[in-house]
Amino acid sequence: MSHKKQNTALESITNRPGRRSRAESTRRWLLCSSYPHAVFANIGIMILRAIGEEDLDVHAQGIKAQEKMFDMLDFIRYVDIERISDKLTITVKRLILERGTTTIEDSRESHEHMVTLNIDLDPQMRIENSDTLVEYLIEQFYQVAAPGRGKQDPWYRQTWIAETKRLRGPETSRDFRDLTVRSQREKIAVENVRAALTESLSRENFHIALSTSNICCLDQSLRMRPETVPTTRRR
Repeated sequence: MSHKKQNTALESITNRPGRRSRAESTRRWLLCSSYPHAVFANIGIMILRAIGEEDLDVHAQGIKAQEKMFDMLDFIRYVDIERISDKLTITVKRLILERGTTTIEDSRESHEHMVTLNIDLDPQMRIENSDTLVEYLIEQFYQVAAPGRGKQDPWYRQTWIAETKRLRGPETSRDFRDLTVRSQREKIAVENVRAALTESLSRENFHIALSTSNICCLDQSLRMRPETVPTTRRR
């Protein structure tokens, strides 16, 4: 038995000289399935443009300074956009990585706060011109949720799944992963995904979250994903 194992290991080494270790394969997968660092600045500038902010250069300098603080082990797994009246926040969360980690599982416990951008708004103002932002959010999500499929199987040709959820407990949750009781599940076209995001962005109070497996309009108790995308991510 021992001899057979040694032969198997030897064959693995000699027959696959260009092989990747498990750690290298996991790291490569993380790079493909995480949001790019630029997503933080891009969403911020798109929202500032959509609300008619004139002093974009000053805002861009501050955002760029925050972006420069990101490092090579910052794998963004969660993007959160929330507005409460005159306050809008954009928050990204990264994967917690420890020395010796060999498997990856996305969960609330495996994410930590990375950086936040705060934007002051006129409480009467609504984000109406959001087409560019909506397209960007869907595209970025799809590249993360279905890495490598973009050219052959683009997001705008997908059938999507929409799940409407009831909230756990008496209070409104501020985290889409607390929406655990299923009330309705249906197939929708991508036009419905666009419409849902546009609807949320136009409200005085909204909460949009992008994970690696769902787009969630928390203010509508709704989360959406392409039919072919798994609901959990583990490596």
